[in-house]
Amino acid sequence: ELNVDIKDKWLNMFNKVIKGEHLLVEESYTNKEGKIITIEVSLHPIILENGSITGVSYFSRDITERAQYEK
Repeated sequence: ELNVDIKDKWLNMFNKVIKGEHLLVEESYTNKEGKIITIEVSLHPIILENGSITGVSYFSRDITERAQYEK
């Protein structure tokens, strides 16, 4: 289960996107095996033809190797 801080952080990001912002974020987490993984997440509003926002689209990818190389 996610801790409250992570839930609040993601809720805040989704709220920004629902208002029309596009976000690209990098997040690092520790998996169940204790390994740190880094993901890149792209969040975009889903906009209908009439201009209203109906939801959030998000895509993520594992960028752990790139993040380690950049260090």
